[in-house]
Amino acid sequence: MITTNNLPADYQPFDEVVWCSNRVGGGALLAVVGEAVPVLIGKGQPLRVWLQVRKESQEAPFEPVVEASVPRYPSIRVEGSKCGVTVSMGEKVLLQVREDGGKAIVDSIDLRPLGLLLYGDSSRMMVGGMRFAGGSFSGGKAFIALG
Repeated sequence: MITTNNLPADYQPFDEVVWCSNRVGGGALLAVVGEAVPVLIGKGQPLRVWLQVRKESQEAPFEPVVEASVPRYPSIRVEGSKCGVTVSMGEKVLLQVREDGGKAIVDSIDLRPLGLLLYGDSSRMMVGGMRFAGGSFSGGKAFIALG
């Protein structure tokens, strides 16, 4: 399980991520649930992404479904190109991210199929019933911290 104290050794954060219209700087994590990190976006060719899904088990409440842009389950598809990555499950796009000018830009994310009420597009980010749009965050551990 990827946690705030156990990030992948090959993870290299971007200095800035535009996450559904919100600017996250300083290498801050995009979201944490307790200590678990459900999504990571790192530098690489193609971009490197990690996604985790909620599990029923209390021993390890999250389980990786994508590690360094490699799917761990046949139902998950990762398509990488020179400038971006798309992660999908069936016809549902879970994450679409690209690199532009040295920063990562998340055009869309929808982690609801993975058990998290976290979704958005280029205009806003929705977390549960909260809406985040056009904000900036830097200097902290995570942009969004839940539970």
